[in-house]
Amino acid sequence: MLNSVHYTLRTTSQTGSFINAAVTYEVYYDRSRGIAYSVNLEAPPDELSNQLEPVWRAKIVNDRQGLRLEYDILQKIYYQTPQTMEVESALYKLQEDLFMFLQSSDTVSVQNITIAGQSYPGSRLYTLTVWYDPIRFLPIRRINEDRGNVITDEFTYHSVNEPLPEDVFSLPKPDEAIADFDLYPDPPVLPRFDVVPDADSPQSGVYVETLMAEIRRHVILNQWEYGPFSTIKLPWLTEMPATVYRGKTDNVIPPLVVAVDVPEQGRSYFMVTYDFLGYVVTGFTQDPYDLSNYEALPIQTVLRLEDLVPLYAASSREKDFVVHNFVVSVQSNDFFINAFDMGGKTFDMVVKNFSFHENEGYLLMNVYGKEYWDNANMEAMFNFVVTGQMVDAHTTPILIYALNTMKRLGIFRRVTMPVFTEIPESNPT
Repeated sequence: MLNSVHYTLRTTSQTGSFINAAVTYEVYYDRSRGIAYSVNLEAPPDELSNQLEPVWRAKIVNDRQGLRLEYDILQKIYYQTPQTMEVESALYKLQEDLFMFLQSSDTVSVQNITIAGQSYPGSRLYTLTVWYDPIRFLPIRRINEDRGNVITDEFTYHSVNEPLPEDVFSLPKPDEAIADFDLYPDPPVLPRFDVVPDADSPQSGVYVETLMAEIRRHVILNQWEYGPFSTIKLPWLTEMPATVYRGKTDNVIPPLVVAVDVPEQGRSYFMVTYDFLGYVVTGFTQDPYDLSNYEALPIQTVLRLEDLVPLYAASSREKDFVVHNFVVSVQSNDFFINAFDMGGKTFDMVVKNFSFHENEGYLLMNVYGKEYWDNANMEAMFNFVVTGQMVDAHTTPILIYALNTMKRLGIFRRVTMPVFTEIPESNPT
């Protein structure tokens, strides 16, 4: 049993000779205390570069009580957030994942590898090959080859089941931190027309308070300005006048446009429609926008970005409903389940980058220690933003860590896969 471990994990994502990203983890895990690690993610600044530049450097502690602390070294921002450490299970369930991998009837032995004079056996399951230490029963190297992408994990163990330093499991706010975001306030109320805070006082048929809350949520959760790939550049703690425009006819799409006057930047435009949860921001531009088919409403309001919204801590029927649909979708993927002999087994799944109003997010699944991900309405956009290449990103999971802190949080589920029996085709007689 793995009670404690200290190891270094070096992971690279490569397509041909091009390195998409490289990330190094320094991991400390103690079964009774939790997990602590530092991470250094590097990626090329553009698709033609062979040089890697720092994208994300951070120290993280996630304890058994569900407290997650993080210090983003590059941004000098300190976070406190409620997050189950199960989200990090791929970093510490090393023996469990290896056991599940090796017990598959579809694994085949491969040639041993020799590292520092030590020979290690290995096995392959379709696209995933794992070499391991048979004495300590821990992975030494993993290689996943799929559709032109090669993900390589290299483990170096410093101690196994030995005492670990006490101070690595604490992370006080550093003196040089320029911001401290406590993500523990009360969970927000999702905008719904029947329970909106200004339901009794709409202005010109618009629930202004709820509308502006949705715009703030869109900016903060999806394209927060401190994120390394942000596209929305709006100042924080600044009251920016906003004008609400409504389509002159019912067939104008989108029905609402909110124009925000940003100091020293001009106008920013948010396109807004409706769904069963309330208002939905469907687009954003800082370029000039044609308002000839809209009329300005006599509404005086402002946009002020000031806080982060901990949606992952919010309990609601709507969230459970959407997460349940994600789980059912994963359980229905018979090709994926059969390809990795997952039928009847239980795996860790995390829903990340979650937006209730845009119904987008992606799934991160720990399959035999490798994190596979799939998406809803995001894969092509995400991969293009990170790599500059509009190609399938299904097996480049490490790049997700380049996104901002809110997007690194997740909703955890344990998912048991159904068994799909292959029915042979009958030959006509």
